[in-house]
Amino acid sequence: MLILVFVTQSQAIHIAHSLLVDSFPEISHRRIRFLFVEGSQFDFYMATAKTLFGYRIEVESEILQFSEEAFSACLAHEYAHITLDGKSSFPKRLMWFLGWVQEDMEEERQADLLIVQKGLGKSLMAFHRQHDKKYEAFNKKEGLSKKEIRKLLKKKAG
Repeated sequence: MLILVFVTQSQAIHIAHSLLVDSFPEISHRRIRFLFVEGSQFDFYMATAKTLFGYRIEVESEILQFSEEAFSACLAHEYAHITLDGKSSFPKRLMWFLGWVQEDMEEERQADLLIVQKGLGKSLMAFHRQHDKKYEAFNKKEGLSKKEIRKLLKKKAG
């Protein structure tokens, strides 16, 4: 028997707070707002935007149908972007804020790497497994592949 468990918006906010405090304390002082969006016009599960006073993470409703573990990994990826943004040079951050540059694929890989380094690699694998049931698997240009994540987890354990 298959039992589907969905994450509600209030659970998502609770997970977001717990994940921030437990795994990303270096950005817990930042103002991060969440906007829940719905519809086929969105081609992402979550996306981070820099605002005048902090960051906004847009959460597409489809990700709420993933497991808590997979949802946490997707959110950790967005927190990793905020962490990496804090380490970027001022001109790069300004250009991103003004919309003159988009995230590059190396940043996607760096965000995934940071997740694994923070001990959330198994959650990232859970996200990939659920994602791959519906869509084509991520390739190396879009982030770490499942093979790379497994290799990093094995290295970290050994």
